[in-house]
Amino acid sequence: MRWKKARAAPSRSAMCPKTPFVQHLKDYCQKFLVSNLNWDNILPTYTFAHQHNAKPIIDVALRVITANMDKLTGREEYAELKERHPGLVLEIYEAHFSRAAAVRDQSSFSCVRRASSRSRRFTIVRGEIGNQPQV
Repeated sequence: MRWKKARAAPSRSAMCPKTPFVQHLKDYCQKFLVSNLNWDNILPTYTFAHQHNAKPIIDVALRVITANMDKLTGREEYAELKERHPGLVLEIYEAHFSRAAAVRDQSSFSCVRRASSRSRRFTIVRGEIGNQPQV
């Protein structure tokens, strides 16, 4: 009996090349998942997106989750997420708090901006009246 020389298995990169078609397919799947996100599938999809480093899905899922934080803790999937993936729960809360801080800072910034523009006008007028330039 003659033994045939075994051929080496093709490499993974040869089997699945990084072609534009593969990237297009990945983008299409991500868009499909994003368009079908709803409150019933948000946590499993968020977990799935993290497992596959799908940033577009993660971003949209985080926006939906943080907009509905009051509904989050009552879900069974949330308890499961806390046990299996506590880092993802931490990321959700970090996103929630940074979003809340951004909203708070934006409203504070507009008030400060109005006040500072009024004080500049006052300083300029005061400088013209007293003939002393204000620094």
